[in-house]
Amino acid sequence: MVVKVLSVIKNFIITFCVAGLMFGGIAWLIVSYAVENIVPGFGDGPDSNNSSNTNNTSNNYNPESENNGQTEENSDDIIIIGNTFTVLIIGTDYQPAIFKDYNLSEANKSETGFPAKEREETADSIILIQFNPTTKKIIFSSIPSNMIVQVDGVDIQLGSLYKNKNIKFLSDKVTAVTGLKINYYAAISIENFQKIVDTIGEITYDVPIDMSYEDKTEGYKINLKKGTQSLNGDKLLQLLRYRSYANGNVTRMTVALGVAKTILAKLASPDNIGNAVSIYSKCVQYIDTNFNEAALTENIETIFAYSKFEIVDVTYPGESKSSGSGEYFTPNITEALNRYRIYK
Repeated sequence: MVVKVLSVIKNFIITFCVAGLMFGGIAWLIVSYAVENIVPGFGDGPDSNNSSNTNNTSNNYNPESENNGQTEENSDDIIIIGNTFTVLIIGTDYQPAIFKDYNLSEANKSETGFPAKEREETADSIILIQFNPTTKKIIFSSIPSNMIVQVDGVDIQLGSLYKNKNIKFLSDKVTAVTGLKINYYAAISIENFQKIVDTIGEITYDVPIDMSYEDKTEGYKINLKKGTQSLNGDKLLQLLRYRSYANGNVTRMTVALGVAKTILAKLASPDNIGNAVSIYSKCVQYIDTNFNEAALTENIETIFAYSKFEIVDVTYPGESKSSGSGEYFTPNITEALNRYRIYK
């Protein structure tokens, strides 16, 4: 009986660790690419004059130039057991604590004129992560949520599909614009992100520049100093929401990917095994995912080999443009299909 109980506990801890890897990725992704409509007018102040190191996002693609990861061992000597799988991490802008106009059905019943327009929950960060044991690589790719795609003959932003359709439809559309099959998805709201980060503990990160901004309307402030430091959930949200970089969204995307990798690395550490049960039970309630226990069991060996993978960042090709309604991204789908084909 004791042996059976210990076995159950062991399996639960293993399950958590794997979930932690996936949910940790979710957490960062979440706010990382938070678009401007999260808080109206947010970050509209003058661009920062501070300098920062960023990646070149030219559409001239070179797979070797996007290789950021290194392993301490010779990759030819490493054997990673498991199957290739792809996860779509979705961060939504749902913030009912700030905005009260998500569901106005009751209020509109007594409206004699035009009904008030409800706020739409969208996916404002979409991150594709692929584990490939054969090539010993983990692919990180940010898919622009403001990418223009066609649905039923109408142009629409990719992130809008989360609520206008559903999460499965959104995943299938990402497959259409990348050519990569999405095996699993995980979605989390921007408000739940902070809860998860505070649950797993502070992370150490090198803030690229001094960050200062205040939204007097919503009473929100960003106040971070440049340099390596420990960040709790609130400070990490500040880091990921900041957008007044000299080169705009380029550095924001770089910072977001860096945060994602940092969280994944922390959750993969053996130091977290002792807290597995309590952390898992607190975090899982904040995630909408199809990565269930069966999926965890199937992919345990692959995910536990995280530190032995080579990390590769893949930039989605296209062009950002501005219009009267805001910024949008025009994809180069032909080039994208060619770019992602090598990772099938």
